[in-house]
Amino acid sequence: MYRYYGCHYLGAAHGVMGILQMLLCFSEFLDGQAKKDTIETLDWIVSLQLKNGNFPAEVEERGIDLGEDELVHWCHGATGSVHLMIVAYLRTHNEHYLKVGVTFHMFLCDVPSRFIFYLAV
Repeated sequence: MYRYYGCHYLGAAHGVMGILQMLLCFSEFLDGQAKKDTIETLDWIVSLQLKNGNFPAEVEERGIDLGEDELVHWCHGATGSVHLMIVAYLRTHNEHYLKVGVTFHMFLCDVPSRFIFYLAV
């Protein structure tokens, strides 16, 4: 699995979500097995979504309840996943990927100060 500075990051900037987004954007150039692997990896990423709608920053954090959502950035967490989920929906027409994005939206709406804080930083 892809590693960045020794970690298996999941996010959009330097993780698997960003890689999947690019693969889906150009899926017409992938053979059948590569498309299948891409969708299976996408579904695995979706399975990691936390109950509150966020995603862990790295694979090593999966299943760990950190008790907070400190990484709600474009590069880590659910913020960057929105781009991936939109592209996944546009390429597959599977509404499940839109629902994943809505879950994240509800996470932000639950405590708007999370989002406002990160805009201000």
